[in-house]
Amino acid sequence: MKFIKSITYIFIISLSLSCAQDYDKEVILQDTSSMTAEISVIGNQFASGISVPFTFTLPQSFNKKAIVTVQAESSEYVTTTTSVTIDIGATTGSGNITLPSLSGSLTSFEPVLNLTNVKIAGISTVDEVDNEGTIELVPSSDDTTIVTSNIVSLAFFNQLADDRHQDTSMSYLFDWVGVAEYNINVEVIDRAFTKIYEKSYSVSRYESDYFDKAHPDGDYDFYLRVYAASKENPTTIDIPYKIFTLHPDGKRDLLEGTLPAGSPTEGKRIDIGNIVKAGNTYSISLD
Repeated sequence: MKFIKSITYIFIISLSLSCAQDYDKEVILQDTSSMTAEISVIGNQFASGISVPFTFTLPQSFNKKAIVTVQAESSEYVTTTTSVTIDIGATTGSGNITLPSLSGSLTSFEPVLNLTNVKIAGISTVDEVDNEGTIELVPSSDDTTIVTSNIVSLAFFNQLADDRHQDTSMSYLFDWVGVAEYNINVEVIDRAFTKIYEKSYSVSRYESDYFDKAHPDGDYDFYLRVYAASKENPTTIDIPYKIFTLHPDGKRDLLEGTLPAGSPTEGKRIDIGNIVKAGNTYSISLD
């Protein structure tokens, strides 16, 4: 019995000494450094689910490759993220991020403000590791950098030009104020006025179509045809309008104008702009 008690006492003393030694050990935390980056989003047309380009600049470079995470968060707290790898010594980067979707549709002619915020959410330096002939990027054990950035707040339009035929055409979408009072149709006709190459004759808000690359190169005119629901002639109000375009290279244009009160109705063509086509390159401008 004394032997068992002795062993027990020795164990308790050893455990106490061990705990005392553990408490005496110094816990060393690596110093962290914080930086504030600058990010900007390119374009003037934003909507749910579209991919938009961005660029960013860091205040310092690194002696390793780094992965920068960019985040978009909607007013409904839905987030999307993307990552950009920058090379050793680089301080700038660029990429594209898909904007989060919203649960409801918008009805305003003007964009709705502050629906999504874009920012840099994090950064991680990485080591290049050879994994059986494949180079992999592995987070560095000495990564101690914390990054924040400015916040870019985006306004959303309800609808933009369709991207289903982006590779082969320039798409456009026409929107206007006063849909209840005036129905507007759109036509694209060659400058020599020999053929209607595109037309959109819906009876609801928005007129849209695709200007196909198969059409001959040259100059075309963009026409509106206004119809009054009350059969009044001419228009009694100014009618602001917007033309959204999407080009094969992904570039988006936003053109804005106003049909003045007194513009003809009952289908008389009104020339408001022109399209110039050269191969699969297009330019559109208002008169």
